[in-house]
Amino acid sequence: MKKMIIKTSACLALTLGSYFTANSQSMEAAKEPYWVTETNAKLKNYTIVRFYNTQHQLVYEERLDGVHLDATRKRTKRMLSKALQGVMQNNILASQYFRSHQPKKRIAST
Repeated sequence: MKKMIIKTSACLALTLGSYFTANSQSMEAAKEPYWVTETNAKLKNYTIVRFYNTQHQLVYEERLDGVHLDATRKRTKRMLSKALQGVMQNNILASQYFRSHQPKKRIAST
């Protein structure tokens, strides 16, 4: 009886494993390009912006040091969407949209 349960469990695991693998490989293309942000949650001292095409391929990535983008804000979403359009047209860098958020550079006085 134990052997039968083990064999049934093994067959079920293999069947489900192959099913989920096949589904993940046949992932549909996105309807439109999209962006993703990554920020250090504790320090909030940088943001990485990644832009992807409709085939989920990374098109462009940029690290914005000294900038914390809150991707839940409407203004930030609008700016990222404009930057995405520029990136997809191959003529713009994400940092051009976030210059006002860049920290001011200090000149050391002697």
